Amino acid sequence: MNMRFLMCLGLITMLMGGAPVTASAQEGLGERLGKELDEKLNELSRELKEGWSEVESFVDRLGVRGRVYSRIHWDKALASQPIGIEANDKGVVVLTGKVKDEASRQKAVQLAEDTLGVNEVVDRLKVVQPEEPQI
Repeated sequence: MNMRFLMCLGLITMLMGGAPVTASAQEGLGERLGKELDEKLNELSRELKEGWSEVESFVDRLGVRGRVYSRIHWDKALASQPIGIEANDKGVVVLTGKVKDEASRQKAVQLAEDTLGVNEVVDRLKVVQPEEPQI
């Protein structure tokens, strides 16, 4: 055990109104703290591994179509645009529907192309300008 740590621990105990702690008591306390810290770190590590395993399982179940759908429909610029998504088991994704401008079309295609499991994107999106309100 680090002697400076033990000395600081003894000083803190004295400042808090406790009786002076002997060196052997300090060592015992330091060992207990070290064991508790190790146990908590091991528990946290276990929980993180279990959580990550659940995330991986969810992504696998989601499939290519679900992953592309999530990416496109969670994007603020694309969320309200009627984009259809079809996917086959070979990783080919077909985008259909209407988008408001060329930038939206390109963004949807890029998001699909960058999605895990997508091997090819067929772009059948149509750029349609919103209708002007009638006066």
